[in-house]
Amino acid sequence: MAYPVKTPAAPDPAPAPITPDWVAVYYTPETPANLPQAPQAPGLDALEQMYAYYEA
Repeated sequence: MAYPVKTPAAPDPAPAPITPDWVAVYYTPETPANLPQAPQAPGLDALEQMYAYYEA
């Protein structure tokens, strides 16, 4: 048999969210990294076009 609590604990006024933070981050859609074709921009050399591909 349990003893009664002398001073009951007050409920938390701001409870934690039901889902943790990683769930929102994991299921947030992102732009696809595997684009079928690099973005074509006039005046870019091969290196700049490669960076444009990964920044798109």
